Amino acid sequence: MQALRALYDPVFGLTMPERRLRSMILEQAGIETGHRVLDVSCGTGSLLMLLSGRNHHTALVGVEPDAGMLDIAAKKGREAHREIRWTSGSALFLPLQSQAFDRVLTMFVLHHLDTTNKGDARAEIFRVLRPGGQLHIADWGKPHTILMRIASISLKVFEPSDGVEANLLGQLPELCAHAGFWGVRQTLDMSTTFGTVTMFSAVRPAESARAM
Repeated sequence: MQALRALYDPVFGLTMPERRLRSMILEQAGIETGHRVLDVSCGTGSLLMLLSGRNHHTALVGVEPDAGMLDIAAKKGREAHREIRWTSGSALFLPLQSQAFDRVLTMFVLHHLDTTNKGDARAEIFRVLRPGGQLHIADWGKPHTILMRIASISLKVFEPSDGVEANLLGQLPELCAHAGFWGVRQTLDMSTTFGTVTMFSAVRPAESARAM
């Protein structure tokens, strides 16, 4: 199992435009000095490592349920002398204080969750975001071309659940809105080997705005 985890970064890098996607989601997030940033299901920590190299004045937290992945992330951080907090936890239960973060990022996580768990994950993300804080998502989405519709067949084979099906039906924006987010906006459709990658942004409204 540890050997498979070690292959995660190189294999993902060979099959997906992962570096470009990480740069794009960070650009979209508009992270500023002093922001607190959370990466949900951070994997081996590549996204936060990239961010920490660009901005040394943000508080960064990565949450990951797989202990082996978390160990790899922590090792990366130590070797690069980066101040990143790595925490064991899942998208369904974030062991973090409410309203603690200005930005929450998540990449290729939500398609693993069925519809009920997607809702639970969004509720947890909503909880830990400050009013006015933003959620930024990169994940599989509704195929935007015939070629991508064909390519996405492989996702149904490797992810035989209603989780990826909900993504492919384009339900992520609606699920975000149901969790209480405002301004849910699709920002990207990108063609890849396995189908369309979509990016979204959403905002946790101020409490006064929600009361209106």
